[in-house]
Amino acid sequence: MPDPTVPAAPARHLSGGLASRARQQIGVVLALVALIVVASLVSDRFLTVPNLLNILRQVAIVGILAVGQTFVILTA
Repeated sequence: MPDPTVPAAPARHLSGGLASRARQQIGVVLALVALIVVASLVSDRFLTVPNLLNILRQVAIVGILAVGQTFVILTA
């Protein structure tokens, strides 16, 4: 009596998923660049050193919290 065989699942192409993810990330980066360009055209003070330092100070707190939460999620 022959052994029943299970048909193999069709192979998934990873390149399609990676290309889709890359397009999404490029879209987000382009949107961010567009926002920066528009903000710099609207306000003369947007791309100044004091404003950029202020933005970095504000982002630092959120960045530290995000790194801490990442370690909590990875170890839990």
